Amino acid sequence: MTPTDTSRSWNTAAATGLLRLVVGAVLLRWRHPLARRLGGASDGDRLLPLLFGYFGVRDMTVGVVTLAATRPGGDVPRAVRLQGLADATDAALVAAVAASGRLSRPRAAAAGAVAAVSALGEFATAARLRRP
Repeated sequence: MTPTDTSRSWNTAAATGLLRLVVGAVLLRWRHPLARRLGGASDGDRLLPLLFGYFGVRDMTVGVVTLAATRPGGDVPRAVRLQGLADATDAALVAAVAASGRLSRPRAAAAGAVAAVSALGEFATAARLRRP
């Protein structure tokens, strides 16, 4: 691995890991208002705020794992691929919640598209980081 490859991996892990930590903290801290505004949850809805909280805890966990991958012996491409798997899981969860009728089709389509595009980007980034 060249110094440029190492820098690219480290920069990718640091940037995406920190972003995941911040986004996760926001999702967890403001899960109820975000569920109402973004998900259309009613005041008594417990599922959507729980889902936003899950996304927050999961994003913070993935962020820590990604930052830890910058340590010697760490595997940054694997950590970035894990981010892609997390986002692919988001798309599946959003589809399941929409199928249950708890999330409108337009909101589910938008959230699912964001998750799918993000996952594809992370898979592509992980593959690019693996290339010599």
